[in-house]
Amino acid sequence: MGEPGQTPYAVLKPADWNGTLVLDLDFNGWNPTLRQWFLDRGYAVGGMARTQNQSAYEIHQYIDNYVTIRQIFIDKVGMRPQRTIAYGVSRGGIPARGALEAYPDIFDGTVAFSGGGQGMIGFMNQNFDGVWTLKTLVDPKAPLALVNLPAPEGTGSLANYSQDLALAQLVRTANATPQGRARLTLAAAFVQEPTWTIRDSPQPAPRDYDGQIDQLAANLAYSCPQITRWQLEAMAGGNISWNHGVDYRLALNRSGMLALVEYAYREAGLDLGADLTVLASAPRVAASPSAVAKAERDSTWTGRITGPVLSVKTSDPADIPAHDLAYLATLRRAGTDDLLRNTYVARPFHATFTVLERITAFQTLVNRLDTGRWDDLASPEQMNALAARIKAASPTMDLGGAAFTRTYPAPPLRTWDVANWGTYQPPQAAVQPGGKLVVSNERVTVRDVTIDPGTPGLREGHAEDSVTVFLRGGTLKVSQSDGTSHVVTRKTNEVVFEPKGGASSLEAVAQPVRAVLIDLHDHVVPALANTSGLHDAFPRPGSKKVLENDRIVVWDYTFVAGQPSPMHFHSRDVVTIYTEDGAVKSTTPAGESVVNDHFAGEIRFNPRDRTHTEALTRGKVHIVVVELK
Repeated sequence: MGEPGQTPYAVLKPADWNGTLVLDLDFNGWNPTLRQWFLDRGYAVGGMARTQNQSAYEIHQYIDNYVTIRQIFIDKVGMRPQRTIAYGVSRGGIPARGALEAYPDIFDGTVAFSGGGQGMIGFMNQNFDGVWTLKTLVDPKAPLALVNLPAPEGTGSLANYSQDLALAQLVRTANATPQGRARLTLAAAFVQEPTWTIRDSPQPAPRDYDGQIDQLAANLAYSCPQITRWQLEAMAGGNISWNHGVDYRLALNRSGMLALVEYAYREAGLDLGADLTVLASAPRVAASPSAVAKAERDSTWTGRITGPVLSVKTSDPADIPAHDLAYLATLRRAGTDDLLRNTYVARPFHATFTVLERITAFQTLVNRLDTGRWDDLASPEQMNALAARIKAASPTMDLGGAAFTRTYPAPPLRTWDVANWGTYQPPQAAVQPGGKLVVSNERVTVRDVTIDPGTPGLREGHAEDSVTVFLRGGTLKVSQSDGTSHVVTRKTNEVVFEPKGGASSLEAVAQPVRAVLIDLHDHVVPALANTSGLHDAFPRPGSKKVLENDRIVVWDYTFVAGQPSPMHFHSRDVVTIYTEDGAVKSTTPAGESVVNDHFAGEIRFNPRDRTHTEALTRGKVHIVVVELK
């Protein structure tokens, strides 16, 4: 059917439609046999194509697209579906779960294969633990960024992303020696990677520890995709992972993999306790609170659903079986856990389901909707029996086999859901009275600070050059280190640059003053040459240069309805501060679009090498942009 909002989509309706519409994020990639089986049985099936750029994890945009496609379908056929089912595999499992929470009046049920149960914050935290452990113990100087990852370079670079290549090399380095293999096994334990992950391989015996470590090494890098971290950071506007406060001794004990780790360390002649002590004393990483808040809303769960969910997993290095226990716990807190059933397939690697297993899972969900009860519909015995009947009824179709089974994973080590929303606070935030750390990376540290009357709060200057943007102006008392003081008035949206070496503090005189303090680190990332043939990001029509020196350029810009920006190229890293509520649609040269909601006081760090045009879609969005030289 067409392309709403530049998102390719399609819906197929059989002549004898049974009234059920099935929607999948990745419908464009469906196996022809799978598609034909659904159509032959009267199901209308459709969906869209996922994006692979910085909008890849705009989950709510995917969900809204489902609803748009459904409405277009209704308008075309003149009938409303009697039942709408969300279906998804891998990343597609995330919006499939989210659709039930976002639109309970539209979606009746979900079948999710290998994706989404833990929510993306817990998922990325657990992956971070593994990658951080590997780099800390094997090669601290490896050219692998842990957070705030650089954008991919050039067209078609996602499959060969530099950070994924760096992680793969670090894994190879570790796997080359017994000592490295031991530390690799410890890192894999924090990820809780299954010990059977190599596609088409036999499962290692329970005591075949060397065979299990071979399986871990083969796919540890795959378990922790760095391109996914970059995409999520782009969605959230910063780093969403942290490990301050993590007790790695306790985590190992809870991982379900202690015996395997102890074996690997014995074989290598290493002291496991000594390595855990190294981890305990190593510098930890904090997340961006604003990025965590954005990711909470977009890609973690509340458990507030009204329809059933069937979740299906393999022995999967990318979406580990333990993730479904996190989802179960979320639903249990919401009182909806009876709507969920988790089942597993005895096959290694990510989402290696046969057509028959996909059909059987879907039919199991339909049977649950028809009967209103799970009973033992989702037991492996019942699902394997159902698979046999489906296969017998479709003798001319190549459906493959079925291997539904039981598994008993250890509980997940890192979880984050609605019970945690709004609670993340990095330890550094306590250093600034009334302040909150928002961004911390190699280039800048950014704090959102409220300066209260009677309480000296924000320091101007100090060990680094700094920029202060006043979100709410007012009168301030400036106290110098020599005991002198004077009074200044700062306007809302005023920008002040202070070179390093000063030591003054600010105190509000009458009303609280709110400011964003940006400390400029000495790590310089030069601007890229603009060879795109497009406009530079700034100046642009309507923008005003506020300040420029050898460290920064500051721009003031207000989006105007009906006046999109020119297609432009960002050659520099930027800190963007939003002072009004609204929404902006960003569109790439390839026509891929995403609508981003913004709120007053939002602060984002965006890396260089981005090309898009932007248009106001709601509200009034005003920004102060600090370009870093």
